Amino acid sequence: MFKHTFLSVVAISLLAVLLGMYFSFNADRGQVLGFPWQINKLDDGSTSIFKINLGKTTLGQAEKLFQETAELSLFKPKEKDAVIEAYFNKVLIGGLSSKIIISFTLEKSQLMSMYDRGVRISTLGSGARRVTLSSSDQKEMRNAVVTAITYLPSINLSDELVEKRFGNPESKVADPESGAMHWLYPEKGADVVLHKNDKEIIVYVKPENFYKLTEPLKNKL
Repeated sequence: MFKHTFLSVVAISLLAVLLGMYFSFNADRGQVLGFPWQINKLDDGSTSIFKINLGKTTLGQAEKLFQETAELSLFKPKEKDAVIEAYFNKVLIGGLSSKIIISFTLEKSQLMSMYDRGVRISTLGSGARRVTLSSSDQKEMRNAVVTAITYLPSINLSDELVEKRFGNPESKVADPESGAMHWLYPEKGADVVLHKNDKEIIVYVKPENFYKLTEPLKNKL
């Protein structure tokens, strides 16, 4: 009886140690990428977030950083230009599992050629079409340069937390359609989108391209 109890205690203790090592390792790996508010301004005016230099880092390099293969899709909304997004389902940021979407700036003709070569097309509820890229286009996209990052945290972001970590925004703009409040940080190239009834997101672009985030909002007002 004593021997059985002793072995059980040893097994439980060993399991606890192994779990501790696992979570410690993953937390450390998540810390390496930095935190959402750690936006590094580089000498050339560009920014680096999660060790991704916007305008220079490629999708292939981002996949190595995140240790995950992205799911690539081309979206063609109604009456709007097509876009390609790279979706990461589980990236450890600050020790927490998060989702990340990477965007690119591609020529319209290049996007439409990829659309025509797509191997599968489905229609979403919004009416937009989602296209699975051909294998050759997926391979080529690994060389595409990242120009925007959308970060979807696994925890809720309060106004107080955002202000503490990011500072006071230059302005706050409400989206009349969704009801979301955009906290705008043009110098950092960050748009923190807070929503009472939906998940918060943070969008990062190069500061010089920040107008691409604000123009759609202005058009709705």
